[in-house]
Amino acid sequence: RRSLQPELEAAGLDQRMLESLGRRLGKWASACAERLHNSDGHPHRTLIHGDAKAANLFFKGTDPVEVGLIDFQWTGFGFAMADVAYLLASSAAAPLLTADGQGEAELLQGYHKALMEAFVRFNVAADLTQAAQVYPFEALVEGYEAGLVDVFRLAVAYQWNRIKVSGPALEARVGVLGSCAYNKSAPHALWLIQRVDSILEGYEEQA
Repeated sequence: RRSLQPELEAAGLDQRMLESLGRRLGKWASACAERLHNSDGHPHRTLIHGDAKAANLFFKGTDPVEVGLIDFQWTGFGFAMADVAYLLASSAAAPLLTADGQGEAELLQGYHKALMEAFVRFNVAADLTQAAQVYPFEALVEGYEAGLVDVFRLAVAYQWNRIKVSGPALEARVGVLGSCAYNKSAPHALWLIQRVDSILEGYEEQA
């Protein structure tokens, strides 16, 4: 927090929120990790990549687009939204990510639409209405938000300490191709802080 203080203050973030964010994260991190990683017996359990970032994705063509993946050392069973949250946080262009979550909402709606169509195509559901009952958009968003909290937990507990995070330190890492965006871009790091603060506020209001 101290190392990014100038950038945080420039973004107009409330000082009291910044001072309490670590404590609040500690309160909710375990529940989010349980929600995200304990998939045994859950109907939404699937095979996930585990390190879904731009450096591990390759694209060919435009219509249709072919997608190839590499680096499967973290592949296993879990919830798809763990991959989606990590992909957006680590790789999405900054203009697509907004502090109010509306930028991601559009991306998630597009993802959900494509997923529902795939459910029908591969006989998981008879039609789009049934597909939406199998995996409601609300459940997808809940999983995504838990995934963002988990990404932030990893960043705060390990990654940002390791790189001694600060505005200049992030700027110096811009050319590191395999690095997550929030580990080499101040706008991405600030967005992640703001979004997780908002998500935790939602948890607190419901508690």
